[in-house]
Amino acid sequence: MKKLLLFAFILNVLSFSLSAQTCLPEGIVFDDQDLIDSFESEYPGCSVIEGNVVIEDNLTNLTGLSVLEGIEGNLEITNTFDLTSLIGLNNLNYVGGFLWISYNDELESLDGLNALDSVGGLLTIYNNDTLLSLFGLDNLSFIGDGLWIRENPYLSSLEGLESVTDINGELWVRGNKRLKTLNGISGISEVESYLSIWDNDSLTSLEGLEAITAVGGNLNIGNNKLLTSLNGLDNISSVGGSLWITNNDTLFGLSGIENLTSVGNGLSLLGNDTLVSLDALSGLTAVNGELRVEGNIKLKTLNGLDNIDYTTIDDLYLIFCDSLSTCAVPSICEYIENGTGPALVTGNNTGCDNLNEVMDACGITAVEEQQKEAIGIYPNPAYNRFTISNPEGNVRRVEIFNGSGRMI
Repeated sequence: MKKLLLFAFILNVLSFSLSAQTCLPEGIVFDDQDLIDSFESEYPGCSVIEGNVVIEDNLTNLTGLSVLEGIEGNLEITNTFDLTSLIGLNNLNYVGGFLWISYNDELESLDGLNALDSVGGLLTIYNNDTLLSLFGLDNLSFIGDGLWIRENPYLSSLEGLESVTDINGELWVRGNKRLKTLNGISGISEVESYLSIWDNDSLTSLEGLEAITAVGGNLNIGNNKLLTSLNGLDNISSVGGSLWITNNDTLFGLSGIENLTSVGNGLSLLGNDTLVSLDALSGLTAVNGELRVEGNIKLKTLNGLDNIDYTTIDDLYLIFCDSLSTCAVPSICEYIENGTGPALVTGNNTGCDNLNEVMDACGITAVEEQQKEAIGIYPNPAYNRFTISNPEGNVRRVEIFNGSGRMI
């Protein structure tokens, strides 16, 4: 699908370039209304600008740019003070480089970009104080290098992006304080790099992400104050990078990621104050990195992490989960017995407050070799069974104690 979309984008650009009159290979900065109003007379017949275009400063409208059909370089619409819409770019079909729309004080919508079909680079919609919606991007189908929608305080919906199907880079939806739904990006089926849904105070669910089956890089879900579940991630089976689920104040469980089987670079569950269950992770078999469960104050048990292959855990941290008392699940016990990396257990409830308590619950016995020259003990620590060798034949009695000091 990506190759087909890229091929279509190239054909689109070539067809316009061959049929259109081009100008301004060095690009242009529109920072005065007169420059826009006189564009058609200054550059008669020009419909494609070859270089980069910057639109900024004290502009009131873009109607003088209605002859433009393409921009082969980058397009920046930034730091405007009176521009309320992008009407005037109605015939713009493609941007060959990145499209950056940022710091526009009065921009309420993206009306005017209705003909835009493709963006060759990164599309960034960032810090537009009055932007209410993304309507105007309805025909956009190809983004070559990622989508960032960040810090738009009044944006409540992503509707307008329904035609976008693949992200050949990062998808970031961050810091949009009034965003309530992700339904506008429901057509996206794959994210090649990072997927980050972060710091959206009004977001209550991840519904709208159901079409995504794989994330190539990190998946970060964090600081979303009203998020109660992960419903919407239902079809993701693998995460190529790290999975971070962090500081979601009302996240009760992880329902929505039941189909996740593998993580490529570690799993971190941090500071989710209302999280009480990890059951939705029961299908997870590989984390391939650090496993960290930290600061989830109401979590009582690690049930749900049972099926992780301990050999895919590089480091283990079970720390500062005030209610956590049940840590003796197979993956944890097997890692403590046989794993080669560190295991830090502290600041949890009784039963999981330190490594010795977990070893005791797992039935693991750490044997102190008092006479190393006389006996050998392996493996150490041990889970269920171990072997004592007595090559000299001079040891008559061996006493073994568990982590609580009880002779077993």
